[in-house]
Amino acid sequence: MANRAKADKEAAALAPGELGRAQKGPAIKKIARVLLAAVLSGCAIQQPVQLPSAPIVPTTIVDKGCEWVKFITASTDDTEATKRQIIAHDQAFVANCPDAAPGSD
Repeated sequence: MANRAKADKEAAALAPGELGRAQKGPAIKKIARVLLAAVLSGCAIQQPVQLPSAPIVPTTIVDKGCEWVKFITASTDDTEATKRQIIAHDQAFVANCPDAAPGSD
């Protein structure tokens, strides 16, 4: 507290517009911190790396779904709900794989 009072007395004794050592120190430290932050933030930016472009290869889609899907037949032991599901499956199979459905030969 005594240092603060001493600095205030020194500042009051100076002519208007003059800064004493006590007042210059904190201001210079603040300016130095701002400048340091500005300089270091400029270093944090990285330029994107240019990767070599790869040749474009056309994609060929081969649908093999009809090779592993089979037509299902219902059993007498199946429930009505199961039979409805089997009929729905077989209708979807015929719609999606008309060449593989039974009777398409």
